[in-house]
Amino acid sequence: MLTIPSLEALRSLGSYLSDCGYTAKNFIDQLDVRETVRAGLEELEPLLERTSGDSPLHLLARLFFVGWRADAALCSRVLDSGALSTALACGLLRQSGSDLEPLALLVPFKDLTVACDGVALHRGPDIVMGPSSSTRTLLYSTVPGNFETTLDLCTGSGALALNAAANSAHVVGTDINSRALQFARFSAALNRIDNSEFLCGDTFEPVEGRTFSRIIANPPFFMTPVKTFTFSDSPLQLDGFVRKLALEVPMALADGGFFQMTCEWVQIEGEPWGGRLQGWTQASGCDVLVLQGSPMTPVAYAEKRSRQMKAIDPNPQDGSFSHRLDSLRASRVEAVFGGIVTMRKRRGPNWFASIPAPETSDSVGPAIREKFDALTVLASYSEQDLLDASLRFTPGAELVQRTTLGAAGWNTTGAVVKEAGFKDQVQLDSVVFQFITLFDGQHSTNEITDIVASRLEIPREEAQQRCLHLARRLLQGSFVLPKSAELTPGR
Repeated sequence: MLTIPSLEALRSLGSYLSDCGYTAKNFIDQLDVRETVRAGLEELEPLLERTSGDSPLHLLARLFFVGWRADAALCSRVLDSGALSTALACGLLRQSGSDLEPLALLVPFKDLTVACDGVALHRGPDIVMGPSSSTRTLLYSTVPGNFETTLDLCTGSGALALNAAANSAHVVGTDINSRALQFARFSAALNRIDNSEFLCGDTFEPVEGRTFSRIIANPPFFMTPVKTFTFSDSPLQLDGFVRKLALEVPMALADGGFFQMTCEWVQIEGEPWGGRLQGWTQASGCDVLVLQGSPMTPVAYAEKRSRQMKAIDPNPQDGSFSHRLDSLRASRVEAVFGGIVTMRKRRGPNWFASIPAPETSDSVGPAIREKFDALTVLASYSEQDLLDASLRFTPGAELVQRTTLGAAGWNTTGAVVKEAGFKDQVQLDSVVFQFITLFDGQHSTNEITDIVASRLEIPREEAQQRCLHLARRLLQGSFVLPKSAELTPGR
């Protein structure tokens, strides 16, 4: 088990790792390790070759990323003696004959270094897995802003909680796995993070009665009839655990607070998948946005999860493909979806929307924030509110002009408004293109209506309906927003 022999010693070890270039960027640039979220045993030989040098970065990556032993004499010559002593004292390394053998991994994750188990080092039910693809997806999908308090449910290694500490006054991580919490506390010290705490207990139990301005969760959502691993296997049947979180989270959210969760949910025969999620959230007092991934058939899902199980435990007692598939079929599951559910607690008429999940990028989080603001305007504004509002294009929007070559030269035939985060777009003809730049935050929709009616010489009522239709479509795609002072309707 990892221990913290001295806070200062552990912080010095973290600084030494940083000085040696132990970062995701250097793993890619210097070691040609393309996937830094997790090293897989199936990639062992290539990883050993890529880390076979005798530089500090090569040796550290071999020990703590690949999880492979290294010659103790070589480590003593190349690595800092204080860093080696700390690694031995805290349980990261142990002497094994003439080698140093790693007992835990250190995974570079964004700007941090996260301690976790390697599957070759610990295989128990309480295994502490490092950041995964779903961790990374949620990290890049978190809404931007500075938050007073953040709660990370099912925190595991603490990767998300520790990243949230940079823009939170205080962060709390909860988990039923006490071993995982020790890893999280270790990583907090390693990364010099002192505004976090990690509490043992089931979801909200350790923080009962407290409210948070942001709650995040990458919970155990794998649907399996056999509950083997704490970090992955849903403790309830099918999607019951993520349903439980969606139902309970409003009690712990402050007004205006956000909840974001990676999860999977099922579509039962004869039922629309959207209705299932709406049933979980319709009485929550929250606006809800679902980033919906592609559905998987029961066969494909059972195959994927049984393959992942074997990567952790080559000889599982159960959880086989056939057992998983039989369980899904017995529950009349016809599809399994994955994605991110985002909820914002807000008084007023709440809305529910779903869109296809975009590719993971750092533009997704800001796009989610803009989508919430834009759809809230659509739900809250009367027609008169919308006419009075001065809409402006959001920073992520692009206006791409379309021209064609004619006999008299190049002519503007229209344009496309694009949005980076969700890759939505609106096609504009040449007439609308003349007026689109008037959505600059300086002209109200009423004023744009007057300009359109005058220039096109059409009745004002017709111009107004055209402008309202365009404004609603631009808001729907979160291409525009009112000026910040106008986000709350005045009537």
